[in-house]
Amino acid sequence: MREASRLLGVSEPTLRHWTDQGELEAFITPGGHRRYAEADIVNLLKRKQERQPPEHIAAALKEVMPREHQVAADYLFSTRWYPRLEEAGRRQLRERGGQLLEIVIRYVTEPAQRQQAAAEASAIGREYGLQLSSLGLSVSEAIEAFVLHRVPLLDAASRLLRNRSTISKGTQEALLQVSNLTDQVLLALLKVYQQSEQPAPRVRARVRR
Repeated sequence: MREASRLLGVSEPTLRHWTDQGELEAFITPGGHRRYAEADIVNLLKRKQERQPPEHIAAALKEVMPREHQVAADYLFSTRWYPRLEEAGRRQLRERGGQLLEIVIRYVTEPAQRQQAAAEASAIGREYGLQLSSLGLSVSEAIEAFVLHRVPLLDAASRLLRNRSTISKGTQEALLQVSNLTDQVLLALLKVYQQSEQPAPRVRARVRR
């Protein structure tokens, strides 16, 4: 029991509780001592790791916020347009960045919400497009601003995926889709620019005879 507890990283009372609850099978010796199969210990450890709570994944993704602020300091203030932006406009950009982060977290940690999260992400993209185009940004400047903001988010997802043994298969698949989700935001942003570039429909004047 001592060796099994060490391998699992828990106390002997916890191991007894898991055994009594049926989570780990024990072989009882004639002398009344518990013995465990190493393969059963490995399987239990794997199951415990895969049950890692969504809060852990959410916390890891939220760590991108300081990098978001660093992007604003290093890049945005070097542009021609951001220093002239009033505080209300800057706050809108920050709020949309925070909203997008929350959408991504919900997409990863709540599978039942993924369709709704994708729709909300597209809506955020349209809002980005409307605001940036109203500021006079070119389409290339708007794309650059958005891509630089999403890099920390994709980096966080990549770090989580490198340690696949600690997250469930469903969460792994969702993290792989984070890039596609942010692509939807970018496509919605571009659609706003395309619509603004389309010529207004010509109206034929009616001639009375």
